[in-house]
Amino acid sequence: LSSVTFGVGILLDYRWFKMGVVSDQLAYGSAEQSLVVSMDSLLKTLDWGFSFSSPTYDDANQLHLLKFQGALDFVNLGSDTDRELKLGISAKLQLLPTWSVSLQLGYREYKPESTDLLKFSLARGRQTLALNAQLDTF
Repeated sequence: LSSVTFGVGILLDYRWFKMGVVSDQLAYGSAEQSLVVSMDSLLKTLDWGFSFSSPTYDDANQLHLLKFQGALDFVNLGSDTDRELKLGISAKLQLLPTWSVSLQLGYREYKPESTDLLKFSLARGRQTLALNAQLDTF
């Protein structure tokens, strides 16, 4: 074992809303160096994310035909070189509980300035589009 790193995180999980805050480097150390607790590393690797989801089943426990999901992540909030914004949305056609087809849209943009965190520039960002089929059991 040449080095060790400790992180910290917290997750709020509600039926349709989830929020997480995590940092990969609260403390780190190596065989040559004692354990160092660093607030600077904690802030540079701080991630904050939200997700929203429509229910899979209705109140009568019947499968909804359509399910929508969205996520927004702020990654490496304290870093001027690695800060980024990630956004994703998904529309899923649920044919059976284990069979579905999804259309997924994604967006990712590096944010060197913390004041630009909520500004979108399609020219600077990267967009993705995916079509996904899930057939778990036959």
